[in-house]
Amino acid sequence: AQRIAYSHLPIRLIESPKGGLRSGGIAPHFVEMLRKKLARDPNLADYDLYRDGLTIETTLDARIQQYANEAVREQLALFQREFDRAWSWTAHKELLDAILARAVESHPEYLSAESSHTREQIRRRLLSSPRFVDSVKRAVTTVQCGLVVLEPKTGAILAMVGSSPFAPERGAGSRYSLNHCTEIRRQPGSAFKPFVYAAALADGAIEPSTVIDASPFTYTFADGRTWSPRGAAHQGTVDVATALKFSINTVAARLITQYTSPERVVALARKMGITTPMDPYPALALGVEEVYPIDLVSAYGTFLNGGIAVPPVAIRAIRDRLGRQLYRGKLPAAATDALSPQVCRTMIRLLQQVVDGGTGSTVRQFYRYDAAGKTGTTNDYADAWFVGMTPQLVAGVWLGFDDHRIKFTGAYGMGGKAAAPIWGRLMAKVYADRSLGFTKRTFDDRDSTLVPLAPEQARQVIEEDRYVPPPVQLHPVEPIRPQH
Repeated sequence: AQRIAYSHLPIRLIESPKGGLRSGGIAPHFVEMLRKKLARDPNLADYDLYRDGLTIETTLDARIQQYANEAVREQLALFQREFDRAWSWTAHKELLDAILARAVESHPEYLSAESSHTREQIRRRLLSSPRFVDSVKRAVTTVQCGLVVLEPKTGAILAMVGSSPFAPERGAGSRYSLNHCTEIRRQPGSAFKPFVYAAALADGAIEPSTVIDASPFTYTFADGRTWSPRGAAHQGTVDVATALKFSINTVAARLITQYTSPERVVALARKMGITTPMDPYPALALGVEEVYPIDLVSAYGTFLNGGIAVPPVAIRAIRDRLGRQLYRGKLPAAATDALSPQVCRTMIRLLQQVVDGGTGSTVRQFYRYDAAGKTGTTNDYADAWFVGMTPQLVAGVWLGFDDHRIKFTGAYGMGGKAAAPIWGRLMAKVYADRSLGFTKRTFDDRDSTLVPLAPEQARQVIEEDRYVPPPVQLHPVEPIRPQH
């Protein structure tokens, strides 16, 4: 009963004897994700997470987490101001009225009112309060962020930023708000295109030099309906490498309908780690099906793993108060052989060109070593993405809003301009820190064991050659009682 009573309270991170995190503030969304996972674990049902002296050793690296926090704060400090200058509530009066009405109806005071007369009084009072109105405006126009860093070989979550550091306070526990890495689903836009290209490569239908028509395109369904992709199109033809480099929509549309199939793309994306429902239809090529950000990042890691998909993991070990090991993290048995190493190497070369002169070139303003990745921007600038790789790491950034009706107002909200700089800032910090041990290798000189041929070989590689972050431990503390 006591365990249940405190199950909603956050686990606090404190400095471990071997060095580590000093407070839960450095990675609150990671900790909350972990708390939820442990609370659901039947193997820990007999333990009180807060009073039984459990030590939980996580995959989180405090240094990379700090750099992730800094990168997000640095970019959003500039980007939030840019959005605020461009956004006008005068031009969105109907939207504001709808948002305020919803905010009133979800207000605790309104919900607890016992009569319609009292509710009406509360509604009028709230709507006439500048403080209430301004707080609602600020909340819905906060540019939210999700950033996650993974070690692809092991699936280890090395860092996670679950929300904007500039989100307005909502009282006690506001740090543990929506996790924009694991608890939202958003359209990835063009960040989904690598799955289409990889499927066509795996089918043997294309090579990087294959020339494809890039002119406007219309697909006709069996029932006579038609679909024409919006966005970038070119006159004439381009090769596959150029099409991905500049994210040409008409080429992606032709690939999924003429060189592979929607069904093949869905099957591949699932093998690589996308867990959300996906309908197999042509518009899938442009990223219209929603995904969890952490899934998208993990799936990109499959390219670095030579085709082996490894799910994200957060726990390395759990021990009881006597030091007895209750759990030891291992490579998940669910590791999947999704692609051939040859296709993965080709995809990395293609995605390098996106960073070196393509839609992701803003990365080069911050980070100069080998990198590969893809930008994503959804219709009307609702979501901005960048998912990228170095020879050792994969990380992804999503920017957007909690209310789908709020959108960036122009090209500054494109993935290459909004999200890619965060990735570049982060990797510049990580690779400048020699204590992390990441050498500035190129994709070409990576150890050949990074592209194993089968899941069993991958397991051996991961056991023998892996980056191990310094121990970060969660220690039980007295529950923090909510403030009323």
